Amino acid sequence: ITLGKAGVLLSTRRDNTSPEFNHFPADVMPQIHSSNGPGDTFCGAFVHSLSSRKGSVHDAVRFAMKAAVLSLNYEERAISPEVSSLR
Repeated sequence: ITLGKAGVLLSTRRDNTSPEFNHFPADVMPQIHSSNGPGDTFCGAFVHSLSSRKGSVHDAVRFAMKAAVLSLNYEERAISPEVSSLR
């Protein structure tokens, strides 16, 4: 769940266990140039990270947060072209 300037709340559940919640506070609150696209950017970057990297779900959240910040800073389109340079 994206929480704007408060960061992200991740809920995970494995098998029949109770859900586990992890809060990822925003490291940086950028100046917002456009709110058109950061949610989609977050989702795409999260899925990309999970499918192409060997990191954890927590690493994928952090990667997606960085991508979303780039889109918040980019006013020309919904998704910043700098997203492709993230590693």
